Amino acid sequence: MVNSRTMVPLRFVSECLGAEVQWDQYARAIYITTLEKPVTAFVGTALKEGVLVRRSTGTSVFEPGAQYMYVTYEQLPARFGNDIIFSIEPGPQTIAVKQSTSNMSSRQMLIIQDGLIIGARTGAHGKVVNPFTARYDTQNACDVALGSPRVDLNKVEAFAFRTVKDAKQLFLIVRNPLYKGNWRP
Repeated sequence: MVNSRTMVPLRFVSECLGAEVQWDQYARAIYITTLEKPVTAFVGTALKEGVLVRRSTGTSVFEPGAQYMYVTYEQLPARFGNDIIFSIEPGPQTIAVKQSTSNMSSRQMLIIQDGLIIGARTGAHGKVVNPFTARYDTQNACDVALGSPRVDLNKVEAFAFRTVKDAKQLFLIVRNPLYKGNWRP
């Protein structure tokens, strides 16, 4: 008790209530994140060769031992490894992805159409704290140089994010909320 107020350990109480607590040593700030929905635990099995391939080379994206998890937009937030994808909001110019990552840098996003990876994007964000929203362009510099149009988000089946934990690749594959076709995970 201090001045008729009860003091409690912030991290302990917050984590007991299901919140994530992070300390930013540079800003000397504490960030407490609460979730409206529980975070899905990562589950998955090794992918079969050729399940998800690069359009340019026809080779599998996944190394032996890689694990994956398919989720729909409604199942977000989802945890994979030490990272969390909270939400995905596709727009005409950019795709906004709210995420929390172990190194506070955005995860590479793979764009999946017709069961193939048709592009990869690196997200840009200004904050150096978790969680943050990264914006991925629907047309990157390579597309512009080649005269390729913006990605038609109505044809994109899903977005994949990759992280590494304990020397294993983990992939979170999220169904595109704008895609109206049959999705075959």
